[in-house]
Amino acid sequence: MSKIPKLVVDVARAHERLVAPGAREIVSALADAGHEVKLLETYVKLSPRFPFVDKKGWLYFADLGWSVDAGLDRADWASNQSTNHLDLKINIQGLTVGATYALSILVQSAASGANPMFNAHGGMFHGPVWYVDVPAKPQQVFVIPITADAPLVPVYIASSDVSRCAFWSATVYAP
Repeated sequence: MSKIPKLVVDVARAHERLVAPGAREIVSALADAGHEVKLLETYVKLSPRFPFVDKKGWLYFADLGWSVDAGLDRADWASNQSTNHLDLKINIQGLTVGATYALSILVQSAASGANPMFNAHGGMFHGPVWYVDVPAKPQQVFVIPITADAPLVPVYIASSDVSRCAFWSATVYAP
């Protein structure tokens, strides 16, 4: 079992900042100053309104506690008690083996215990298993680097000490 380095962006609404007007100009200016910078392109964005994109990926809300509302483009999960269960599977498909992608997940959560966490893990079917623990916050985006060891990469999201959660989207960025 290998553990990938933790790469976490805890900035509310980072999606808008990642694609903000002028982002290409900023990258260009940094490159001109001698920094090695690459702007990632969106490979696929999955959400409750668009849980399946042909040949790119799909969402699987595995836990019965999920309430999916495509109209709001949000999936809510609630429990009356602290639990270590919030099961969401993000299947990313059509990847180039050996390439590294960034998976950005936008969630909201409410803590019910002393140490609220999200746990992302993958590689269950192909190659080594990896884990990333991310402290849960009221609203956040967390970014996980994923090196594709097969054309289909499953990523599992679970939680601990979280009583409510809203899942908005999972966006995969490609180099």
